[in-house]
Amino acid sequence: MPVPVTYSLNSIKARKTSSTTAILCIAGVVCVFVAVMAMANGFSKMLKSTGLENNLIILRKGSSAEMMSVISKEQFKAVGDINLVKRDKSGNPFISGEIVVVAPFFHKATKTNALAQVRGVQTAALGVHRQVKIVKGRFFREGMYEFVVGKNAANMYEGLEINKEVKLGGRTFKVVGIMESDGSLYESEVWCDLRLLQETYKRPLNIVSTIFLTLKTKSDFSEFKKAVEKDPRLNLDVKTEKEFFEEQSRVITTLIRILGFLVAMVMAIGAVFAAFNTIYSSLAARTKELATLRAIGFSPLSIIGALLFESLIISFCGGFLGCLLSLPLDEFSASTLNFQSFSQVAFTFEISFSLLLQGMLFAFIIGISAGSLPAIRSTKLKPSDALREV
Repeated sequence: MPVPVTYSLNSIKARKTSSTTAILCIAGVVCVFVAVMAMANGFSKMLKSTGLENNLIILRKGSSAEMMSVISKEQFKAVGDINLVKRDKSGNPFISGEIVVVAPFFHKATKTNALAQVRGVQTAALGVHRQVKIVKGRFFREGMYEFVVGKNAANMYEGLEINKEVKLGGRTFKVVGIMESDGSLYESEVWCDLRLLQETYKRPLNIVSTIFLTLKTKSDFSEFKKAVEKDPRLNLDVKTEKEFFEEQSRVITTLIRILGFLVAMVMAIGAVFAAFNTIYSSLAARTKELATLRAIGFSPLSIIGALLFESLIISFCGGFLGCLLSLPLDEFSASTLNFQSFSQVAFTFEISFSLLLQGMLFAFIIGISAGSLPAIRSTKLKPSDALREV
């Protein structure tokens, strides 16, 4: 026969101080765990949302980042001539040749210069990057020293507000528009005219870093990739946008998760000892109770179950409280370093239901780890000896 549930509940209630301490320790661990994982999820979501259906990114073969790639004008034209590329009513392909550089801007939060990614594009880029929308002002005019700034970049850096003028490479650019792009990487970038950026940074005018294009249908990807690989003029690597940006996010998210997990594990060890101490002190204080339970016929297994149930209640309360404490961080804005370009990118924390379940599971693991040894030790008490000691 199992020990009544009320016994475990009353035991926790009778030891309010020690039980509350254990609950708060577990809550702190769970809150940190959920916050760090939410950071990793938010960064990953930000990069993954940059990719669009039917969109491809093309780099020089062997290049792992846009800044490392070099594509000639002839290669750009050859790619655009492939008939699988989507075209507008006038027959012009949805293709955008771009270059990416990093430039220092004054970071509002750190009060120091930080690198931002500046992308040189043509006006055709809006047709390819369909998620980009101008929400304030207008798009830059071709041949004019003008910036269109992502809303996160405008918030992060001084001087990138609309109608402000910014020095870049000895040239003065005017901010004429603010853009949004569904929370993607582009919201942390600054866009300007491709040719002017090439001239500013002394880049060859017949060279771009990256080609973005839109296919007629998603199913054309394999055929398009074969066409590029078969062309002897092209030494290019073709990937879907989603695949490319998922690869870009993997390094940072893995690093955040590993570091976060290590921090959470160190804190978890402390929480285990706090809960361990709570249950052990509870065990020492009720030797008579446990001996009496054994004497009236409750089996050692049922007593173990009762003690583990206590630790699970404590861990549930701690886990639930930790999840509640972490909820205000959902959609919290933060920025970090993109190791591919060493520029600052902004993102929001992403707390999902599955992440909260992971936090609760983490709390239960702490509770079981803390309660197992004291529970097993309780079965070694002989009723006669325990009652005699009391």
